Amino acid sequence: MKDKEKYFNAAEINHYQQHAKGSKIKHYWAAVFENSKLEEFINDEDRNCLSALEDLSFTASADNMQVVFEFSDNPFFGAGKYSRQLILANGIPTECKGDTLKWKPGKSLVEAKPAKKQPKN
Repeated sequence: MKDKEKYFNAAEINHYQQHAKGSKIKHYWAAVFENSKLEEFINDEDRNCLSALEDLSFTASADNMQVVFEFSDNPFFGAGKYSRQLILANGIPTECKGDTLKWKPGKSLVEAKPAKKQPKN
């Protein structure tokens, strides 16, 4: 992958290369995300979901980037490969498209949850 250093640090690249060559490490990708710059955005439900991430592939060209996530069955959605593609214009994302997750009932991680009522004083 060209310019992978823009998106990943040396440790992440090394881990990916080792993972791609050998046997799978349980919860490998969850650990990668938790030890990356994305860690501050990951909550407990995200961690549970990421523990089912078995593989990730990334391709890039001058006009698009694509990430393919492969998940085992989990409490949130079924097993399978899910992709996201960013369409770029001069290196700037202009469109995002990809597969739609079929969330299990009540398990969506992206739907707004009702706010809890504040107790009256």
